[in-house]
Amino acid sequence: MGRFRAGDPFFSTLLAFLGASVFVIQEGHEVAGVVLGSFDVVGVVSVFVIGTLSRRSERIEKAQQMQLSVGTRSRRR
Repeated sequence: MGRFRAGDPFFSTLLAFLGASVFVIQEGHEVAGVVLGSFDVVGVVSVFVIGTLSRRSERIEKAQQMQLSVGTRSRRR
């Protein structure tokens, strides 16, 4: 998992939805613009939440593996 870059397809889609939302609101279709903008916000939040949960589970798994390896080494001695 790398850093968030401006060339990522997700970032381009994010900007497209945000731009479309602003355009639609300016054209007088507030409800449709808010709906588009909401999808944009929900998408960003979900990416951060999923990423946080994924990193947390990876940290827990790594800590468990380290405890197992330390326990195995101490029994060998």
